[in-house]
Amino acid sequence: MRAITGSGGGLFGNNGFVRDNMPLHDLTGGNTWVPQIIPLHPDYAPLFSQVVDSIDGKEYTRGDYLANGVERARQMLRNAARLEVAASGAELTVTVYNDSGHKLPTGYVEGRRMWLQVEGYDQHCNLIYTSGAYDATTATLDGYHTDPSLKVYESKQGLTQEWANTLGLAAGPTFHFALNNLIVSDNRIPPRGYNFVAFNGRQAAPYTDGKPDPAMYADGQYWDTTTYGLPEAVAWGNVRLFYQTASKEYIEFLRDSNPNEGRNNGDILYDLWQQSGRSTPEQMTEARFGSGSCQLFLPTVNGS
Repeated sequence: MRAITGSGGGLFGNNGFVRDNMPLHDLTGGNTWVPQIIPLHPDYAPLFSQVVDSIDGKEYTRGDYLANGVERARQMLRNAARLEVAASGAELTVTVYNDSGHKLPTGYVEGRRMWLQVEGYDQHCNLIYTSGAYDATTATLDGYHTDPSLKVYESKQGLTQEWANTLGLAAGPTFHFALNNLIVSDNRIPPRGYNFVAFNGRQAAPYTDGKPDPAMYADGQYWDTTTYGLPEAVAWGNVRLFYQTASKEYIEFLRDSNPNEGRNNGDILYDLWQQSGRSTPEQMTEARFGSGSCQLFLPTVNGS
């Protein structure tokens, strides 16, 4: 709850004291994508184009309020984490601090993820190292599940073998939210006050290979550190922390797993995903390492 200037409630009609550290009870969360697709949905679009308010001569639609919610969500994301980076020779150390009041990321786990993107440049401004690159045209996170240097924070659920046999499905990680009965893995960063025994008692502990993992985070730890081995020629670089509401893998699962024939909700969701930037990742924060910089010039358009 970030601090704002405001006044609290008082007794007998007194508005209380104006203070500059009033906690803002904003429960918007970090979802910047779903509010963008609701006004595009064929069944709801007319509703969200209607004017519902007029304030100081300016008209507001339901869509305007959803857009305001997106900006509040971005504000939440920008204040949810901090980065510390340290480069020593060919080794880069990146620490992500969780400044939220819950696991980072949190919420509905299917498709939600947070990851580190590292770019290293030589002294001539050539990009010679990358980890966590994202291709917006294909909604693909480079190296996802294949690059051991890629750090992704997420929780994966799935089906035990016995339950999968009963359902006639494959065991292991799945996006079957209502059917899953197993936490496969969970490396999300815990909040301040983390205690393994307490979290495990509420089925909220870190998980590795389907089992609670007391060694992943020490009691009281609300940060995570990743070490990268860089080419010796890297002189400087950038580290960015990204958050994404819905991965390509999740959206394609919903499209392909819908049992209804014809144009079903899975197809509609996939089309809305395509129309709205494919759940564009949000940059939460960034940090720089090394010495040096480059002035990058983008190509002109239309021959100008």
